[in-house]
Amino acid sequence: MNAIFNACCDLMRSLGNALGLSYKEICVIGNLYLQGGVLWLVGVASAIESYRLLHRANSRFSIWKSVWGILDGIVSTVLFTMLLFRYPGGGAPAFDLCVHDLNWLASKFHTTYEIINIVVFVIAFLGILALQITLCLSVRHTRRATDAKTS
Repeated sequence: MNAIFNACCDLMRSLGNALGLSYKEICVIGNLYLQGGVLWLVGVASAIESYRLLHRANSRFSIWKSVWGILDGIVSTVLFTMLLFRYPGGGAPAFDLCVHDLNWLASKFHTTYEIINIVVFVIAFLGILALQITLCLSVRHTRRATDAKTS
């Protein structure tokens, strides 16, 4: 796990150097704001597709899928807003607070900061993103199929 953590740190350092940002700045921008923003945007896209499907839904399955998509958008919006309030302004203060929070989380799960970091910013991020994209595409497919039946 340390090798993955070190590789991620090296990638962030290199990216920061290329963009003229410090390590702390690029970590906050990339790991907090960019990842959080991507999850928020996919959640909003899912909610929009779900709202469109809800108006055309012709089965309980379609209705439930719409509800899940709308909830995804709402939850994504609430969580991204909470993230922005928890880590405002970027830079060193936000980075230091995030490190503090990750260390606290690591102590609660009796593991290391490095493992929690990988779990949160790699595994959980990719897993949640995959689920959100799957939901959004599924809703879109159902909406298009429903539109084709009604045309």
